Amino acid sequence: MMDKLNVSALKEYSLAYAKRLSDYFFIDNELVTGKQMLRFCDVQQVNLLMVGGLFEAWQREINRFRSPYFDYEATEVKETLKAFLDTASRHIAVKKTDFEPLLSKAVYDTLLLIFSPRQYFKEWLSEAFQEEIAPARLQEYLKYIQINKFILKGLIERMGSEARASLPVAEASRWLDEIIHSRAEQLEEPRKFEEVFSEKLLLDAQSFTSEPAPVVPPVSILVVEAIPANRESATEEPPFAPPRNGPIELSLNERFSKEQQTLNDSLRQATKGTTLDRQLKTRIENIKSAIPLNQKFVFINELFKGDAAAYHQALNELEQCSTYQSANQLLRESYAKAYGWNMDGEEAEAFFEIIERKFY
Repeated sequence: MMDKLNVSALKEYSLAYAKRLSDYFFIDNELVTGKQMLRFCDVQQVNLLMVGGLFEAWQREINRFRSPYFDYEATEVKETLKAFLDTASRHIAVKKTDFEPLLSKAVYDTLLLIFSPRQYFKEWLSEAFQEEIAPARLQEYLKYIQINKFILKGLIERMGSEARASLPVAEASRWLDEIIHSRAEQLEEPRKFEEVFSEKLLLDAQSFTSEPAPVVPPVSILVVEAIPANRESATEEPPFAPPRNGPIELSLNERFSKEQQTLNDSLRQATKGTTLDRQLKTRIENIKSAIPLNQKFVFINELFKGDAAAYHQALNELEQCSTYQSANQLLRESYAKAYGWNMDGEEAEAFFEIIERKFY
């Protein structure tokens, strides 16, 4: 667990990661639904916090909607409002401009939960409660926490064991410190999450550490002393060597260029094992919707050299084909030659298998 985090680096990565996933997803989609949000990211904690953030924002809007001229506690009003909320919650639809900030915030909070859970929970308590903490609110939020869940759960259990109906935020913060200190061995290992995040965008955990300010050596005053003729010259001391600087944090552009080969190598593995026996395959109606986000990354980067527009155009043209033979010919003549596909490679094989399922 990191004691001090480089918040700027954390936010920079979160924004870049959210943009990358959003750009790929919204190539083929105008909106993201609630079901898609729950499986949008490979790190499930991101999905949970994203949905939790959406419902919290929605709850604030509902509270602002309440008018002083109506009785919202009336049974009929409460039942009608509940029915409306239940129905609306099954029809979540978010545009890219609204979704990307939601995703970025969820990524940032997830990284805090991984690398500094103490900081995450203390910040959340300060934002969610003004002075007193209510156990019911903690219990409600618990369902959105997956990583280092024992911390929040421990706080709830302690409030219950001490029969506390409420708890000052400052005291809750001290309890959090005690829980983390006494159960440090239960903290999640960050490395496994680093690997999953890096499949989409290289995550360098070292860039998240706050480097100490450089030590500036004191300026010494040179005192010139007359040296007698018969006195031997003093041995000269070696010049002062300033301490080596720590690792220099990479800029966002440098990280993107550095990670490109690693990303492609990692994502290439996503296509392994896609070959199924013909009898196990099922027909698809729409090619775009049949390609999961992970494979879309692979196809765009490996088969279309990163050209998302060409990938999108190819799928549109394939949808117009009436037979698999015409689709196969289109790909080979218009795209395989232009982009130098390895027709025996895993990526091309997986792509053709998906196209074939369109014409069963």
